[in-house]
Amino acid sequence: MKNPDVDKLRRKVEYNRGVRKIQAESDLVEILAQIDNKEAVEIGTASAERARALLDKAQERGKHTTEYERLLASALRSLAYAVLPSKRFNYVANLLDESMQLFKQADDVPGLIKCYEFRCILYRDQDRFDEALCELERALELGDRKQYAGRMPRIHLALGNLYRTLHKYDKSVQSLETGLRVAREVNDTQTEIILLSESARTQYENGKLSVALEFFNEAVALERREQILDKWNSVSLLYELAQLSMYMGKLDVAVEYYAQAIMAAEQANFARLLPMYLSAKSSVHLSRAEYLTALECLQRALRVYRKAGDTASLAWSLAKVGAVFNGAGDTEIAREYFAKANDFLEQAEEHVHLEHSYFLVTVLILASQRYDGLNVEKYREFFADYIAKIPADNGPSKKMPVYLSYAFLLADSGRIDAACEVFTHLLDWSRRFGFRFNEGRVAFALGELHHGAGEYDKAKPHLLNALEITRSIGAKSSLRRIYAVLDQICDQLGDKDAAAQYREQFRLLQGEYLSEEVHLQLQLWHERFVKQEILRENERLQSALSSMETDKVGLQRLLESKDARIAHMADSLKQVSRQLRQRAVAGQHSSDMENMSKNIEASIADQNWSEFEANVQDQDEEFIARLAKMFPRLTVSERKVCALMRLNHSTKELSQMLNITPRSVQAYRHRIRKKLSIPPTADINAGILALLYPNEEK
Repeated sequence: MKNPDVDKLRRKVEYNRGVRKIQAESDLVEILAQIDNKEAVEIGTASAERARALLDKAQERGKHTTEYERLLASALRSLAYAVLPSKRFNYVANLLDESMQLFKQADDVPGLIKCYEFRCILYRDQDRFDEALCELERALELGDRKQYAGRMPRIHLALGNLYRTLHKYDKSVQSLETGLRVAREVNDTQTEIILLSESARTQYENGKLSVALEFFNEAVALERREQILDKWNSVSLLYELAQLSMYMGKLDVAVEYYAQAIMAAEQANFARLLPMYLSAKSSVHLSRAEYLTALECLQRALRVYRKAGDTASLAWSLAKVGAVFNGAGDTEIAREYFAKANDFLEQAEEHVHLEHSYFLVTVLILASQRYDGLNVEKYREFFADYIAKIPADNGPSKKMPVYLSYAFLLADSGRIDAACEVFTHLLDWSRRFGFRFNEGRVAFALGELHHGAGEYDKAKPHLLNALEITRSIGAKSSLRRIYAVLDQICDQLGDKDAAAQYREQFRLLQGEYLSEEVHLQLQLWHERFVKQEILRENERLQSALSSMETDKVGLQRLLESKDARIAHMADSLKQVSRQLRQRAVAGQHSSDMENMSKNIEASIADQNWSEFEANVQDQDEEFIARLAKMFPRLTVSERKVCALMRLNHSTKELSQMLNITPRSVQAYRHRIRKKLSIPPTADINAGILALLYPNEEK
């Protein structure tokens, strides 16, 4: 999808020249770094080189260089921002050092302060938190000394976020409050909105959900009132409001905010956020027993994840599909999806760190749904080690999902007493910090564990607590299961009237949310999904078969070409032999013979070109014609190399076929790149095809 902000900056870069062009490129690089890091680095590198050339020229002519120093400093800082995700920390540090030196020479306080902030990010990403704090303190000192209030809210924002990373929540709140005060004094509304958002995140992480909700609502209200068009922050705010509302048990509000977040992400073309938002929204629909709506959300998410080949996200979404069918009572179908999720989970382990958020949540779903194919012992040991490494001052919002997974894994491995102990701690946290949704879930889990152990007197209070919470928040999917367990417990305790009452409530809910029509629709969804899986697998096999056939044809043509070349060379060698004998009889010098040999080799090469051209022409009739017409600067030899690359020959094969060294092949590639303006980091074959066929896939 296109991004309007990027398109606007691209036009600005295209229509400007000189200094203004480089300034526009610096802005473009900082936005592109979040979307296409590779392109951002390419543009940033070229922009910095042009800025350096302008500065050198100004120095040679004895001009005033302040403007050019500032220009190069900004270009270097933007390039550093683009390079940072690649973890080339030393290179980034060198770029920033040079940028800061230039800003000092130009006496540019705002630019220098931004560099201090960026160095804080650089150190933070390397877990060098003390040095990161020092950089922000220098920025604050410089801002105070130079009486530069404009950048101060941003510095306090960075300081507050850093303290939150270090789990120093009181200091984080203090820094963010100071930033808010300064932002209001200087009328920096956009930064004020970000500070409100970060204050909400700090309070949420610290377990103060009600305070966090107030900050989030204030940020959204201010953004809408002032019509601030920060699309990324706006979409993130709506999503986090939805998440927070769900944790607090406000499911109706959560659904509304999720819908707004999804719509805003679609309008802003944030395609990579959509599947995550849809999957999260499905959780609310599942809790409210809206099974078909949940599946619709998951189907859209799965489509994106499959296209991207994201195994961790696929595992997460498929586990949720299984949870939907399990909630609807279709346990056999649920097992199929749990098995698929488990397969993707194992695949994800090969290239995703086990602490990846989707990985953790998938294990939580499979464990809580009692999927018996999960490697419980392995994950239980992993979570035990992971919990041991969690800092003691970490906020409850980060601890709870991990401890919840661990409790379910303990229960699944038969360690009931240990599981009950962890669930009891979780219940206490949920009550203390207002995680209403989790409180109902944990209370139900505790009730089920005691029920399974035959401890009915202990189970009943937890289940009644879970019943009260699920009724109040409208989690009707859990409500049905609670009625079923309470029916069994009351029956065991001899309270037949209560058992009959809960049985009737279960029957009513079953009829309301799991009618025969709903079951049929769920079955149809599953059948369509299976059919799509079969079609997708058939397409994959067909594609593989087609690729093999293409390779076979290509190899056959290559073999025929080489056979013809060998035959031609044999004829040429016979002719050389005859001529050498004639020259020897005539007493010719060896140097003449050497020249004659070279002429023969050249004639062989020219002859081979016609064979290669015919070979390429067979595969793509337009290729040779377009190559010659669109790029007349290419020599015959360079066109020959392009044609051979079109046949996917390696450098080694090219050197053998052209009777040149591999280094000479690389030289040809370099000259072709230069003549066709193909970037060094781009695939040369793909670049040629893109130039020849700009409006179509070839």
